[in-house]
Amino acid sequence: MKNGKKIVLALLLVLTMSIGLLSGCGSTDSSKKETTATAEATSSTDSATMPEVTWATEPKEGDAIDEEVDVTVTFNNDEIEVTGDNAKSMTSVKDTTLTITKAGTYVISGTLKDGRIVVDTEDEEKVKIILNGVMLSNDSTSAVYVVSAPKEVILSANKNSVNIISDGEEYDESDESGAAIYAKDDLQLSGKGSLYVTGNYKKGIVSKDDLHIKNLSLYVKADDDAIRGKDSVSVENAYIYAEAEQDGIRSSNETDTEKGDIEITDSEIYLTVKQDGIQSVRNLTLTNTKAVIDAQGEETKSTETKSSETKSSETKSTENKSTDTAKESSTESSSGSDSSSTTGDLGELKSQGGMGQKPGNGEKPSGGGGPKNGEKPDDSQMPQNGEKPDDSQMPENGEKPEDGQMPEGNQNAEGGQDNPMAEFDSQGTSSQGLQAVGTMTVTGGNITILDSTEGLEASKIVVEDATFHITATDDGINAATDDSSVTPTFIMNSGYIVISAEGDGVDTNGDATIKGGTLLIYGPTNGGNGALDYDSGFKVEEGATVLAVGSSGMAQGFSESSASLEFTCDVEAGDIMSIQDSDGNVVCTFEAPKNYQCVVFTSPDITKGEEYTVYTGGSVDGDNTDGIYEDGSYKGGSTIGTVTAK
Repeated sequence: MKNGKKIVLALLLVLTMSIGLLSGCGSTDSSKKETTATAEATSSTDSATMPEVTWATEPKEGDAIDEEVDVTVTFNNDEIEVTGDNAKSMTSVKDTTLTITKAGTYVISGTLKDGRIVVDTEDEEKVKIILNGVMLSNDSTSAVYVVSAPKEVILSANKNSVNIISDGEEYDESDESGAAIYAKDDLQLSGKGSLYVTGNYKKGIVSKDDLHIKNLSLYVKADDDAIRGKDSVSVENAYIYAEAEQDGIRSSNETDTEKGDIEITDSEIYLTVKQDGIQSVRNLTLTNTKAVIDAQGEETKSTETKSSETKSSETKSTENKSTDTAKESSTESSSGSDSSSTTGDLGELKSQGGMGQKPGNGEKPSGGGGPKNGEKPDDSQMPQNGEKPDDSQMPENGEKPEDGQMPEGNQNAEGGQDNPMAEFDSQGTSSQGLQAVGTMTVTGGNITILDSTEGLEASKIVVEDATFHITATDDGINAATDDSSVTPTFIMNSGYIVISAEGDGVDTNGDATIKGGTLLIYGPTNGGNGALDYDSGFKVEEGATVLAVGSSGMAQGFSESSASLEFTCDVEAGDIMSIQDSDGNVVCTFEAPKNYQCVVFTSPDITKGEEYTVYTGGSVDGDNTDGIYEDGSYKGGSTIGTVTAK
C-alpha cells in the first residue's frame, strides 16, 4: 500500500428505471479451463478451502520393497537392530542413536523413543533411507540429523507407508540444529508414502543447502517455519499440508545472488501460517499447482481507520434511504428501458494517462485538497446533482494538480520515506500469501489465499493461465522492491484473478500490464486506498476484462486501454449494478461484497466513444460467480446515469 494518489470527487444521480436481460462481464477467457493438481482436477474459477487433516499417531508399513537394500534397520522402542552383510562397516549404534557412515540404501522400520538418525559420511555417492512404517521421536534434539553427505541424502517414505518424526520442545544451548529433520547438505524427501513431521522446538524441516520434495505426501507442524531450504526449495508432484507459527515454505540464502529460488510444480499445497505462506529470497515459480494459504498474520487495523470506516458506513446508510425509496418506486419493464426517464452523467474519474497526473511515489495530497480518509466530501466539495465538476474542482486533461497541493520529495504525509517492502509496522505482523524478493511467476494452477496482509508481493509478478482468489487486509497484489535499479511490474498474460482487499487491490510501484484474462477487484472501503494504485502506468490490452471497484478518495483509472468506463458513484454492498449499451445489450452485471464509490471497467464488449447506462438495485435470477452474473434476467433496477467509454 502506498500513499500518493489523487482525490476525486463523487457525483451521484438517482433516477428510477427498470432493465431487462443481462450477460456476464466480457467474454469467457480460455484461462477458465480445468487444471489438474496432484490428486484432483478442479475448475480454474473455483476457490478452495483448507482440508481437515487427522494427524497420524501410529506408523504403518507399506508395500514390499523391490530394490536392492544394503542395510536393514529395525527400531524396537529403545533398541536398534541392524542387519546386512556390510551393516557393521556402514553404520554404528550407540544407545538409541543410529549413525550412517557410508553411501548406500537403508530400510528402517519400527518405533524408537528418544532416538536419532545421524548421517555422517564423506562418500561421493547418495545415501538413501527408506522409511517403512517408522515412528521416531527425540526429547531434546533433532530426530534426523545430516552432518555430512557430499552428494545428497534421500529420505524416502515407502509406498503406502505411514511414518512419523518429531523432536523435543527444549534443545541444549550448544545444539546447532533446530528442526525435527535437519540437514547441513542437500536433502531430498520423496516416496509414495506419507511422512508426518512435528517441529516442537522450532522448525519442522531444514536443509542448509538444497531441499527437494518429490512424489511425497508430507504433513508438517512447526513452532517456527515448517519447511526451509537455505539455497533452494523444489517441490514436484507432491502433496504438502503444513501448520506453522511463522512461514510455511521458505528459502533463506540472502548473500548468494544465484541461490534462494523456490520452484513448485504439479503439486498440492495447503498452508496455515502466522507469517508468509511461501517466501523466497530470490525467485518464486509455481507451475500447475493447487495451493490454499491461510496467512493469518495477527494484524490489527488502526483505530483511526476503523472509526473512519464506521462513520462512512453510518453516513451512507442514512443517505441511501432516499435512494431505496426511489428504487422501490421504479417499475419493471421487459424491454429494459423507460423512455420517460431522463439520464444524467455519472461522476468522472480522473486517471493517469492524459487525464491529470498522480502524485509522485510516496506522496499524499495535502490536507486541504479534499475529504479525509473514510469521509465524504462536504457540500463545498461536491457538485450538485445533475452537474459535472467545474474547472476549479478538477485539473484539466493532461495537467498535474497545482503546486501546493502535493508535498515535495519522496515523502509521505508524515514526512517519512515510503518503504514498499517494510513490515506491517506497529499495527501487527506482516503476512504475505506468496512473497519473492525477485520475480514471481505463476503458470497454470489454482491459488486461493484465504487470509493475508498482502496476497502476492514481489518486484516482478507474472501470471499465465492461472486462477487466483485473494483475500488481503492490505494490498491484494503488490509489485514492490527496495532495489532502486529495478522497476516493479505486474504482468497478467492470461488467467482469472479475484481480489478482495482492504488496502489497494493491485498496487505497483512501477507499472502493470493486463494482456488477457479476467481481473476482478473488490477494493477498499476507506478513502486512503484504491482498487488500482500505480506509479508509471496501468495498461489493459484489447481482449482482457478488468472490473475494479472501491473507494474514490485515492482512485485511479487505467493509463491505457482500448476502451474503458471509469466513473464515481455510491453503491452499497449487496446492491446489483448492471451496465448496458445504447441498444439495451448488457455488458456487465455484478454484485460487490463491499460498499464502493468508484468503478473502472473494460472488456471486449466496450466500444470507445459509445454511451452506456448504469443501473443499480433490482434483482437477478441468474447464477453468481465471484460477484459476476453470467446469465438470467435482471429487473426492478434504477438508473444512476450514463457514461461514455474512453
